[in-house]
Amino acid sequence: MAAGFAAVVALAVGWPVLAVLYGVHVVIAMLIAAAQALALVLVVRWAAVGIAVQTAAAVATVLVSASTHAAWPWPWPVMALLVQAVLVLIVALRRHWLWAAAAWAGPHAAVALAAFAVGVDGAAGASLIVSASVSAAVLVGGVLGRQWLANRGALREERRTSAGLSAQRRELEERNRIARELHDVVAHSMSVISVQATTAKYRFPELGDDAEREFASIAGSSRQALAEMRGLLTLLRSADEDGGAPLAPQPTIAEIPALVAATRRSGLRIALVVEGVPDATALAPAVGLTAYRVVQESLSNAMRHAPGAEVSVSVRAAAGALEIDVENGAATTSGQHAAPGSGLGLAGVRERVEALGGSVAFGPTAEGFAVRARLPLG
Repeated sequence: MAAGFAAVVALAVGWPVLAVLYGVHVVIAMLIAAAQALALVLVVRWAAVGIAVQTAAAVATVLVSASTHAAWPWPWPVMALLVQAVLVLIVALRRHWLWAAAAWAGPHAAVALAAFAVGVDGAAGASLIVSASVSAAVLVGGVLGRQWLANRGALREERRTSAGLSAQRRELEERNRIARELHDVVAHSMSVISVQATTAKYRFPELGDDAEREFASIAGSSRQALAEMRGLLTLLRSADEDGGAPLAPQPTIAEIPALVAATRRSGLRIALVVEGVPDATALAPAVGLTAYRVVQESLSNAMRHAPGAEVSVSVRAAAGALEIDVENGAATTSGQHAAPGSGLGLAGVRERVEALGGSVAFGPTAEGFAVRARLPLG
């Protein structure tokens, strides 16, 4: 935009200056001024073309005004000198300094040769020296300005990179802190549960078969939880999302029946209905995992808040979406009370579902609690 403005000024001022002060024919003056203006525009994208046009315009100025310039500056009229300085500045700010040197030297050398061919007096020599000095100063200023701008850009990029690394370091430190807490508290407690459940039949020989099976189920569930916890700790301690040790495969929608079967051993009476659901390999992994986690969290809530209740689980594919409904009745197991919860599990369910563009609703019903989620399949 600045080059365009300079070109308009060069045309508007250079044309009448050549025609009136230097006695150049109006048409020729217009063509020379237009060439100078065009050079300022061309040099922005095509430096060589712009320099060539400016050189031709400067030489034409020398030739057509040699006998008519009278007492005015020649062979570099003031307007021609200003155009030359602006052109050098544009090239110096946008390109390597060698291009800027060419933009300075080319027109000056051509003008000097043309002036000496016509005849140079003392005033003309002074004009050549002044124009060369002024445009050389502009050249140096432009090169230094470009270097300063480049340094500023590099400094900005360095600060941005440093800020990103600092944020990444803080995130990694927080993830490591969480991983330590999980390892020291949760993983330890789960290990104790696993050991106690596994050794119960040896420590209490009088246990019946039903009790042994229950303890075996508890031990299996705790070992599975520990395996998932180790995978989570590996993920948290990885320096980046793709680094670290390979994680265990994530559960899919095909494992929902196994999840329901394992949960039934806790005393819940669960009715499972699966209709029209595509094969796990045909589903996006994120959709299958989210469906599994929705059912898992809903059953966990039912175990905690409604022990012994009847639970219905429905997983259906309809109208390009996967519909998941989990509804439980009131607690029926005597001697047990609903366990308090933080509500973070359902908040996590909402985040998972909405991240896939789905919707979820949950809340109390007339007899218990219901969770309904809808996940897009496409």
